[in-house]
Amino acid sequence: MLQEAAPEQFGGLQQQDLFGEANEPIGPDGSAIDLFIRVLHQVKAGNAAAVHADRALLESCLRLARLPRGEFHGVVLCDVEDDRQSVALSPADVPQPEALIQDTPLPQAVRFTCLLDTISGSRQTVLLRAERG
Repeated sequence: MLQEAAPEQFGGLQQQDLFGEANEPIGPDGSAIDLFIRVLHQVKAGNAAAVHADRALLESCLRLARLPRGEFHGVVLCDVEDDRQSVALSPADVPQPEALIQDTPLPQAVRFTCLLDTISGSRQTVLLRAERG
């Protein structure tokens, strides 16, 4: 559970909105599997603008879609408490993550220099000030 893994971030509070997404946030009792299922739904929908994943996560989606072989026709991930969260992948779903991987840029190292302006212990935040805005 996210609350157990990072209690300072999920200790009774909702996850902060990182991307301005319209999705309901994952609660403190959620897990990494819940996050992965959400990304799989976004990938299957094929709307690249709605997918919030890096290449490594998209490659995991692709490996999972390629997994079924022989007598197995697909893979289903589901939340036992909320069946609406289930997602099924089959070899027919391979093109969506492949296309997203090709459109996702490779990771790049960036050097960002700034001045530390404010540290807030009560809100667990820092404010950084860049020289050129």
